Amino acid sequence: MTDPEINVIEFMSRYLWVFNSMISFSCVKKAGYVIFKNYKDFI
Repeated sequence: MTDPEINVIEFMSRYLWVFNSMISFSCVKKAGYVIFKNYKDFI
């Protein structure tokens, strides 16, 4: 069951998932920062 090709595919999908969640996390942080700045300016 230790087929190297399957391991590579599993590793790549795991890496892509981590990469995706990191990108979405930074996007959420950036959006939250912009909303917070506008909120402070609004008040």
